[in-house]
Amino acid sequence: MNFLPLRIAWRYSRAGSGFLSFVTAMAAFGLGLGTAVLVLVLSVMNGFDRELRERILGVLPHAVVHSDEGLQDWRRVGDEALRDPRVVAVAPLTRGPALLAGADRVLAVDLTGIDPDHEGDVSILPSRLTAGSLDELRPGAFGAVLGSRLAASLEAGVGDDVVLVMPDPRITLAGAFPRQKRMRIVGIFEVASDLDDTGMFVHLEDARRLLRVPGEAQGVRLRLVDLFAAGEVVDDTLLRLGDPRLRGFDWRRTHGNLYEAIGLQKRIMFVLLSLLVAVAAFNVVSMLTMVVNSKRGDIAILRTMGLRPASLVRLFFAQGGMIAAVGIGGGLLMGTLLAWALPGTMLLLQDLFDQRLLEEYFVRELPVAVIPSDLLAVAVIGLGIALLTIWWPARRALKVAPAEELRHE
Repeated sequence: MNFLPLRIAWRYSRAGSGFLSFVTAMAAFGLGLGTAVLVLVLSVMNGFDRELRERILGVLPHAVVHSDEGLQDWRRVGDEALRDPRVVAVAPLTRGPALLAGADRVLAVDLTGIDPDHEGDVSILPSRLTAGSLDELRPGAFGAVLGSRLAASLEAGVGDDVVLVMPDPRITLAGAFPRQKRMRIVGIFEVASDLDDTGMFVHLEDARRLLRVPGEAQGVRLRLVDLFAAGEVVDDTLLRLGDPRLRGFDWRRTHGNLYEAIGLQKRIMFVLLSLLVAVAAFNVVSMLTMVVNSKRGDIAILRTMGLRPASLVRLFFAQGGMIAAVGIGGGLLMGTLLAWALPGTMLLLQDLFDQRLLEEYFVRELPVAVIPSDLLAVAVIGLGIALLTIWWPARRALKVAPAEELRHE
């Protein structure tokens, strides 16, 4: 194999100082900056995707099979669902809206009845408790586990009492009165999402009484191996059960649009920022074009000494590839380091300026996830764009006429 083009390219790439060397450095820097921005944005989008799948959907159901009339035997439905190998675990569930009063404030909550013995099979809730325990949720005791921000808003902690107000009133001879129940806080959880603001968990039996649900439970919650198979799993389960009173839904009803929006934004940002890398790659073209113009005599000498056209093309591709590799490699490293440092930097800025920048989002902390496959895709696309753009200056070098150039030397 002829390594002469590589040696010449290496020599030109590290040649001295001057305007050409400055342009070379700027070309590599431009590629590195574009690559770093692309890696940083993709890492943040991956972080939001991961948080939605692992944290939010770790507490919310992947899929639910339910009946408006309640389930008289939820285990029968659960056992039928478990026949599907795509279902990992099942647990009973009863849900409904309510109001929670405390500290002269009334807040809307999502009341969820759970079975503490089965909840750990389908949810990350037990591992997210910051105080108290799910074991304190006992039937008839009317205990409650609240989200951390909900508890803070009500100025309540473990052992304190709050008043639960149900939406359907109690009709008496004196008129309609809201149904109320005093609840004892037995635990507080935190998942750093909007669930901390509205989440309230009680024992399944207590929820059945409060929400006036007939039967043992309102529905059965399914935990799945593959989130994206949720719709098929629900349809197959309902088909096997063959009960027209049963209904089903999955996580896409509540968070599907958000997940699709994150995926769409990631794809759009990848395309747009790839164009930024492409613009930076044209700096390599400019640099190599100047090399052709300033080294026409050298090119002519090399041609007269027997350097074949194919070797001349490899020379320019080697030089451009070295610059692109340095720039893209540095950009990957810089983008990865910035991505790892970004969450801490965001927390520091929030504390410094006393602002909650993610207050309106479904997470409270900036999530970041650096995925090796994305880094590989960025590197391949960046190098591919750079090598494609090198063809133009290589063609110009081939058009240099040795006799014409050397006649003026």
